[in-house]
Amino acid sequence: RHSPEEGQELQCFVSALARADYRFEQSLKGNCKGRLCFIDLKVDEAVNLRKLAIIRSVSEVLACTLHSQGKWEARFRDLSDFVLQQQRLPNSKNKTSSAERRLGTWVKNQAGHLKNGRSASYQIQAFQTSHPLLQLFCKRLLDPDHRFMEKCDDLKRWVIALGRMPRRS
Repeated sequence: RHSPEEGQELQCFVSALARADYRFEQSLKGNCKGRLCFIDLKVDEAVNLRKLAIIRSVSEVLACTLHSQGKWEARFRDLSDFVLQQQRLPNSKNKTSSAERRLGTWVKNQAGHLKNGRSASYQIQAFQTSHPLLQLFCKRLLDPDHRFMEKCDDLKRWVIALGRMPRRS
């Protein structure tokens, strides 16, 4: 199992490969065997016997990563379109729209990934360079101090407006 940093490096590597040569991404998406050069600097014969298995394993990981990255980007486009049209984030508890409910659940999952440091750098960058609502969503999750200061400002406005501290209900 890879650490989050290793996964991000692999995703960046695969993304760079796919951008450098479109045929690589197309061959993996089309269930064809992509070309992968493998150079082994070791002299160990046991490793040399496993080269083909290692190459197949790496090819499978690369294909899977490209597929999941494409799925994530498609879902993020859905989110961006929704926010642009509705000017709000989707609600995972919406009773009338199952599409909004599914998208809201996806957003909730992304929040967990962002908060726990499991998001790839391209995912964080997508949030940070998109609609202002999505930028704020990302900033709140990545910077807990920002969220705390927002709450302090809310409390300050409350006290100024009502002249008292809020009570528990």
